Amino acid sequence: MKQLLLLWLCLSTALAADVRSDSNTVDRKLIIDRLAQELAPRLARSRYMEANPQKVTVPGWENFPTIKYTYTLNDKATGTNKTVSVIMLNPDAQLLARWIVTACFEVKGSADTNLTKKLTDRIISQSGGQFPVRGIVYEDILPANGIHEVYCFMDGVTVKVNGVDHRSEKQSSPDQMNKALQATKADVTWVGKYARIQGTTREEYQQAGGKENVQDAAWLDISRKLYQQAWNSDRNELLIAWARVNL
Repeated sequence: MKQLLLLWLCLSTALAADVRSDSNTVDRKLIIDRLAQELAPRLARSRYMEANPQKVTVPGWENFPTIKYTYTLNDKATGTNKTVSVIMLNPDAQLLARWIVTACFEVKGSADTNLTKKLTDRIISQSGGQFPVRGIVYEDILPANGIHEVYCFMDGVTVKVNGVDHRSEKQSSPDQMNKALQATKADVTWVGKYARIQGTTREEYQQAGGKENVQDAAWLDISRKLYQQAWNSDRNELLIAWARVNL
């Protein structure tokens, strides 16, 4: 009799655990779907570089759907239009929502609106939800004077590329654009601190438990490797690292 009772208790406990697990899975899916719906229009507004798409292959990114975009921006201070190209690998709203919700659950044990909003706002403000693999990004930030400056990117990080004038306010020449689009690590003379799409720093990566070398151009390897791992996963390690330090 005792054996039957123990068996019944074990089966009941296992069944309850399965029900809770199924419920958590359903709840998480609902949160992801809702967040994806909220993200879609925000991404459409923030992704100012997504124009004239053309599929391309980038060394080191051969198995990923990288796309070259050629976009035009207007300098408000002068009325001048500038056109440039950048190669990107941008997540859709569903994938981005999966990354955000997973980071919230992993770091805080929940994904309430305040948490998902903080991560969403961070991503939009840092990158517009865009991940530049190679090329030039025009930004009006240093100084914010109505004239866009040139920023080269490699593997989601701002870099200086030999032969391309960093933060130049001039229209990039075809030669400069090609150098930025075809740059290798050997062409890089300086590597910035923020790894897109959320702008994780080397220090935040280390504070969150990251063990790999992040000095100088090694940071590009970390950014590339972890973003590629995230592309077919619910987990974005650099987003989780940022969340561990800042949420």
